[in-house]
Amino acid sequence: MTAALRLLRALYAAFAIRIDREIQLAEQGAAILDSGREPETEEERRAVEAYWDRVL
Repeated sequence: MTAALRLLRALYAAFAIRIDREIQLAEQGAAILDSGREPETEEERRAVEAYWDRVL
């Protein structure tokens, strides 16, 4: 039983970290779009994509 709880906690933590990263990317994407410039790097393009995924 305790092993199952530990596994659930680990899965929850991993999921929370992933969501936090997606939110950070979306915030970066919003900042890029607010600045009025086009994304220049692949990371910036992913950030803008993450923003639109969260908005829509």
